[in-house]
Amino acid sequence: MTSAELLVVSALAATLLAMAMPRADEAASTLGGELAARRVAAEFEAARRHAESSGRRTAVVFDPPPLTGWALVEDGDDDGVTQADIASGTDVVVRPRQVVGTDHDGLDLAVRFDAVKPESFDPLPAGSDPVQVGPSRILHFSPEGTGTSGTVYIGSDSGLWAVRVFGSTGRTRLLGFRSRPRTWELR
Repeated sequence: MTSAELLVVSALAATLLAMAMPRADEAASTLGGELAARRVAAEFEAARRHAESSGRRTAVVFDPPPLTGWALVEDGDDDGVTQADIASGTDVVVRPRQVVGTDHDGLDLAVRFDAVKPESFDPLPAGSDPVQVGPSRILHFSPEGTGTSGTVYIGSDSGLWAVRVFGSTGRTRLLGFRSRPRTWELR
């Protein structure tokens, strides 16, 4: 092989590598987002299992906006987990504050671009509250295995994932958003 041929082959290899890099970054971002969403789903499952094993209501209590963390809290007086009872120490934090972005750079509880809501396909504008479990931002689980229905969104600049909780069963479902054709896929 002549040096001219070697130079052409090297340039072609460099071009192909440069074209593959954005896809590798996108794949890494997608994997990181899915792992973060699975972590959030695991927290919900942990709260559900804790409620069942302890016989006490347990909740995932989300920070008020714009903070994006949560803690696992056990009901101490059988009236459900409330902010007032947390502040007084009646409801006990059983797992301290967690944050999505701690392990996965660039990810947070966030809706960073326009999307649609799962199943209803109603608009979900960028900047929407990522914690859609009711105005208290508390996701309750009972000793009987039921929970608060709702959806929590995990987002990055390039991806969006939803962790849905079905109240009657307390079970979670993980979905990933596809911008084309603007649909959600079960993960």
